[in-house]
Amino acid sequence: MKRILIAITILLFASISATYAQTGSSNDKDSIGLVQKPSPLRRISLGGNIGGGFTNDYFYLNLQPRISYKATNWFIPGIALMYQYSQEKTGGSDRYVYNTWGVGVFAELYPIKYIYGHVEYQHLWYERDIKPSRPGFSENGNDDYLLLGAGANIPVGNRTYFFASILVDVLKPINSLYKNPIYNVGFKVDL
Repeated sequence: MKRILIAITILLFASISATYAQTGSSNDKDSIGLVQKPSPLRRISLGGNIGGGFTNDYFYLNLQPRISYKATNWFIPGIALMYQYSQEKTGGSDRYVYNTWGVGVFAELYPIKYIYGHVEYQHLWYERDIKPSRPGFSENGNDDYLLLGAGANIPVGNRTYFFASILVDVLKPINSLYKNPIYNVGFKVDL
């Protein structure tokens, strides 16, 4: 009888340990100590990035808050809002000044735990002014962009990550707001 009780205790302990290992945290226990399924909110990440680029005659700064959902360990889709300020010299003392805003959808594919491929579609609206020679001139428009590249997440806390990526715009509209390559750095927090 003693052997049976020991065997049952070992099996019970092994099954609880296996369940705990799959869910990953002691915070997932209910009031009587049984392991609960993690909340779907734990799959959501909030964050944002700051991007930029410059050449001799071009400068831009990009701010992009984002939200993503960990569908699987290797596939994370999300949405992002964007604001971008840019300046481009046109010759002489004139320069184009752009204010741009828009929305994008993206997906990150993780072949390795912290390394990812990135694809992002953006639709952006812009307003362009020529300064200083024609202060009354203003032009509005919109364009589509398809950004491809790769990046890395670097853990900096329990559920907090710093990320960096390099992207290129493969559609390259005539008056593209991006100059390749595009560098992004940012952070994200898993809920």
